[in-house]
Amino acid sequence: MVSKTRFYLILTAIWAGLIGWFSLRPIYATVILDINDILLHASVYFILAMLLFLSLESLQYENTALIAFLFAFSYGMILEGLQGKLSYRVFSLIDLGANVFGAITGGLILHYKNDIKKLVG
Repeated sequence: MVSKTRFYLILTAIWAGLIGWFSLRPIYATVILDINDILLHASVYFILAMLLFLSLESLQYENTALIAFLFAFSYGMILEGLQGKLSYRVFSLIDLGANVFGAITGGLILHYKNDIKKLVG
């Protein structure tokens, strides 16, 4: 049986790999800014931050929400920067902002999960 720590680490690595692949693969469609693209970016980095948080928490790291956010933010920044260097992709501050929003939200929800449980009931 796979331990909880190993499971979260593997899942996080797979998710990060998928983000990287989809972020850097060629796309030949016109770049259109719409709410669906922003929600997609926020959702993807929300999940990444949550998986990172769970991985770090299972390894008993301190400041897991901060580390998860910083890693997700850095990863998103690197991928957006690489997109700016590719002829078939573009750098987007709006995408980066959506990535940051998703990463912050995911990290904070898990950081305050016990407080949220008390509020909800």
